[in-house]
Amino acid sequence: MSVPESPADGDAWDRKFTEMVRTHQTMIYRYARYLVHDAALAEELAQDTFVTAYSKLRRESPEGEMGAWLRGVVRNLVLRARTKRKVQVLFTDEEGLEVAERVWARQELPENASADPRLEALRRCVGALSADDKQLLKLRFEEQRSREQLSELLRLSAEGIKTRLRRLRAKLLDCAKRRLAGKEPSA
Repeated sequence: MSVPESPADGDAWDRKFTEMVRTHQTMIYRYARYLVHDAALAEELAQDTFVTAYSKLRRESPEGEMGAWLRGVVRNLVLRARTKRKVQVLFTDEEGLEVAERVWARQELPENASADPRLEALRRCVGALSADDKQLLKLRFEEQRSREQLSELLRLSAEGIKTRLRRLRAKLLDCAKRRLAGKEPSA
């Protein structure tokens, strides 16, 4: 999905841009949430991403796939927010954000990524989860099931699924931070 080559026809360009936002807005919010672990900030970053995109796309066409380009905008905004507002993120440098992008985009990781202590900490934390939590992660993130689909499958309300996922993300973040600090996380 791309925007028209030229914004000369303002209405057509705006319609195409609006369509692009609809196509990518959920993914951009989830990616921002994945990086910053704060729903309100993720929402703000997602909005800022599309404001930035609107401005930049009126002047130039991005290279490559639109979703990847938009995730790059989010990464840059996260780096700025981290410096400016002291935002806490698990991946705090450009290299870490690049690894996070590869994981998100399901690309093959570089050979040395397995040596990244953050990924190793996260892997160990996921490995220590209950079977139910692992199933929820698999259904949601590997199989890309919606909350509504999860609700039907697991016989929980959509709000219950949302709460369980939020708690699971917080649990994984806490576990990874503890492991990185050299402390064994509590069970």
